[in-house]
Amino acid sequence: MAETDAIASLLNEFGMKLVNFEERLKLLSDKLNAINNSFILHQERVEESLNKIKQEIDKIKDKLNVISERVNYLLNEMPSLLRREEIKHIERFIELWQPVQFARLSDVEEIVEKKLKQLKQNN
Repeated sequence: MAETDAIASLLNEFGMKLVNFEERLKLLSDKLNAINNSFILHQERVEESLNKIKQEIDKIKDKLNVISERVNYLLNEMPSLLRREEIKHIERFIELWQPVQFARLSDVEEIVEKKLKQLKQNN
């Protein structure tokens, strides 16, 4: 009987250790599931952020393309634009020419008519 008690005691102890092990295994499994769920949520958030960043990058690329096209247009038009020296030359010419002091043809005709009338009246 002592032998049966010893075997029963060992089986009881083994059963308790097995239950304890199963509980620990269940806790580890639950923790692993929680970590897995957390990882999946984090991965989804990262993917959303990456998609938003990609969209912003695409918008920036589009804007840069527009700017690049405009700069190329301006560079192509530059040769047809006046240079500073040419502008200064035109300014000097206008200063010498003094267009403000020029009269229209009708103004000149009117002045000539007035002078002729004055001459006729004086004679």
